[in-house]
Amino acid sequence: MESNKEPTAAELDLAVRAHLIVHAFKDRLGNLDGRTALIVLKHRLFAVSRNGPVTVDMVPPIYRAWPHRRRGEATGPLLVSVQKDGRTISELKMLLLDPALRVRQAAFAELGRLIEACPDLVCPETRSRLAAISEAAIIDNEADALSAAVEVADLLDADFLYQLAGFRECSALKLEDSIYPFLQRLLSPDITAMRFLLALPVWSPSRQQDVVESLISRMVNEASSLSALLAAYYRYFGHLALSGTASAGGVVARWCRSHEIRDDPDAEILNWAREAGSPLAEYHRCEVLCRNPQWLNAEQRAKWLNSCIAVIRGVTHDGPWHVRVDLARHYCRHLETLSPHADGERVAAMAWWLAEQVGAMVATADKKSQARCTEQIAVACRASEEAWLLGRPPVQASKLRYATLFSASLWGTALLAALAESPTPLSEPERESIADEIGAILAKPAFIHLGFPDDVGGGVYAFERPTDRLAECVRTHLQDQAVAGRLERLIDFQARARCPPEFAKLLLEWAPVDEFDKLLLAHELRLAAHCSPAVAESVWQAFSNDGWRQRILLGCTDDIVELVCTAAIELQCTDSDREWQVYLPHFFALACAESENRSDRQRLLFAYIVAASLAANSVSAVQRLLSEPDRQDFADMVDEWRKRIERAIPIAPPWISAKLRGLKAVLYI
Repeated sequence: MESNKEPTAAELDLAVRAHLIVHAFKDRLGNLDGRTALIVLKHRLFAVSRNGPVTVDMVPPIYRAWPHRRRGEATGPLLVSVQKDGRTISELKMLLLDPALRVRQAAFAELGRLIEACPDLVCPETRSRLAAISEAAIIDNEADALSAAVEVADLLDADFLYQLAGFRECSALKLEDSIYPFLQRLLSPDITAMRFLLALPVWSPSRQQDVVESLISRMVNEASSLSALLAAYYRYFGHLALSGTASAGGVVARWCRSHEIRDDPDAEILNWAREAGSPLAEYHRCEVLCRNPQWLNAEQRAKWLNSCIAVIRGVTHDGPWHVRVDLARHYCRHLETLSPHADGERVAAMAWWLAEQVGAMVATADKKSQARCTEQIAVACRASEEAWLLGRPPVQASKLRYATLFSASLWGTALLAALAESPTPLSEPERESIADEIGAILAKPAFIHLGFPDDVGGGVYAFERPTDRLAECVRTHLQDQAVAGRLERLIDFQARARCPPEFAKLLLEWAPVDEFDKLLLAHELRLAAHCSPAVAESVWQAFSNDGWRQRILLGCTDDIVELVCTAAIELQCTDSDREWQVYLPHFFALACAESENRSDRQRLLFAYIVAASLAANSVSAVQRLLSEPDRQDFADMVDEWRKRIERAIPIAPPWISAKLRGLKAVLYI
């Protein structure tokens, strides 16, 4: 459109911005995502070019077919448009961004209806904000209305429950390719998307005993059947392996005191576990029957024992258990990097809740989709581990946190403890079966925790309770005498190491008989560093000794060195009474400089120099190492870390990115 009138400054400004938009998108104007298109329309950038090459008509509506018909129950954000040539699946969020006002109005009406029919579709904070701004988004097509529509779409994008519902519907409709965007947002939520977790009634059972008791009392009073009781228990506590009266078995025992057991309780509990469709439900079923063996006849008891063995064995194999363990570790690290100085027990409990929600959704997908989801989870795990290792966020000590991050056996160990305390001792054949499972996993000492330091009679969680009685019981039934000997040594060693004065002596002398004992001591060191602050002085004395450091950091195997270094960095982050922050990076640097002609050990120690330096917010140890005459020996490591930092800075939380920039500068000098 030509005009002889001189444009105003405002018109020129809009024209320049429109030109920039056209230049930026070039021939992709027809493929703008809804959010970008609406923002562009809000600023009138498609309607102000003096030559008029771009108009609003060039921005295609995301979906025009309306009304949409929902398939099945109103439980998620997907809509189905049925046409002659087939069906079109669309996401409700995209219709909220439609440039056409009538489509947007219909979409907001559908969103309101859906939230009313399904209260758990979005988090409470999202629901509250939607109520405040939804009306403004459908008044007209002016800037304020378009801004409100964009805000609503952003809220849904960041809402964990909305993404969970989308994943569920994609799985039900067998929309393989549509699953992964939902899963990606579920795996990488930002801190605002996690605020709803604070509303969970139980986030720290060790400090919320009154809340736990109140919830259990209400369950017991309201449940009319065993299955109803377990369903209520699972809703609040299913993601936690609690012990004593707060365990599923303890709650069932309390319910039984005021209710009559009818029919076949084993069959009722089995049906409940199958309907729940989760390995965690299977754990709770096994734990309930550990406490109530009188409900089982010989055939049922054999099946129950097989279920127990499957729980103990499951975490060492790929499958539902493996997915949940990986997800719990991922979310624990992810939440810690988003909120350093957080409460360790709260973070770990939330991580298990998130892991169970996502793990349950993955299990509903077909086999092909499950495989692809597992791959995507593995990628997310590597990313969160990288950020966590670089940031080393300081977090309050927690045994649940330690078991989540470092043990694949949390649920298996919890069940072993329940078996150890069962009112009916295991028969000879049953002990043999359990012995075979323990023998198969004994090569991994971290798998079996015989309690935790400073525990007297066990703790809030079942995996804290001692399992040494059961271990002693099955030791004589191990067919392999070498394995039986290792189990005996494990029992004896952990009994010594759990005594603080004896642990200090073991650590300072560091004279284990063989590699197995060394590995046990290294595991105990890491465990104590995370769960027993009283050992900090003993570990500090050990690390302050040049000879001790040389024996460990240069003389032990890589897996032992990693365990020891991980323990030291944990104390660096949590123990303010000693000078870990100043000295630990330099302790590692001295050992690295002394590891001549051992490139693999140098590479490992260089990684811990970086980790300790980042934890201390200091790069002097790295500078010291790179100022040595043999700097070229570290050239490959420096290049590797440059690349890692370049990859991490754009995606890491701001507080970690800030740390990395200082190290990056040193590595480029």
